[in-house]
Amino acid sequence: MVALAGDGKARAIPPWEPISDEDHALDDHARDLIELRSAVAPFTPTNAVPPDTEPSYLHLPELSARAAGRT
Repeated sequence: MVALAGDGKARAIPPWEPISDEDHALDDHARDLIELRSAVAPFTPTNAVPPDTEPSYLHLPELSARAAGRT
């Protein structure tokens, strides 16, 4: 978050401090979401993948075995 000073440049703002029980619950929930998001593997947006690329799920061993009738 950025706050602008009178000259149009960024200025420091004090951090948000939870006060009420609801504030603390929302703060805890936000921190839980941040932790969960950090555990998710990054993905490649579809517009960054060349159109002739095979889907990666075709290379998973369990799917390859199932496709070959070895399940």
